[in-house]
Amino acid sequence: MQLIQKFTQRSYGSTRLRDLKAYGIQSSSTGRVMITGIEIDGQLSVPSPCFWKSLLNQFRVSKSTLRFFGTNEILERLKQWSPNTVIRYRIERDAFDDTTIMAVCNRATPKKRFDHRACHRTCDGQQSTP
Repeated sequence: MQLIQKFTQRSYGSTRLRDLKAYGIQSSSTGRVMITGIEIDGQLSVPSPCFWKSLLNQFRVSKSTLRFFGTNEILERLKQWSPNTVIRYRIERDAFDDTTIMAVCNRATPKKRFDHRACHRTCDGQQSTP
C-alpha cells in the first residue's frame, strides 16, 4: 500500500461578490438549496465551514441566521445587498487536484493579516459544515 503525502497548494485572489456563482442540491425534505460548489474566476471549489464563517463575519451576519436561512439564500441576499464588494479569498488545492475555498476577507485587509488571521486563526478547530 502506498501512502500519499498530504500536499496542499494555496492560492489567493480577489473578486467581486456578484461574480461568485453557487451550485447546489435541493433537499427533498426541507426544500432548501445546499451549496456544494462555488465558482470563482471560472474555477469550481467546495466551500469549507471556514469559508462560511469568514463570509458571515465579514458582513456581520450572525451564525444563528443559518438556522432560518440556507447558505444559498444568505449568499444571494449578500450579493443583492452589496454586489460590488471586493473580497479576497484563499483556495487550497490538494494532491487530487480538488479545490476548497477556505476563507474570505475584506480587500482592505493587508495580505499578511489575511494570511494569518482570516485564514488560520479564525477557523481553527472548526470541522462541521454550516
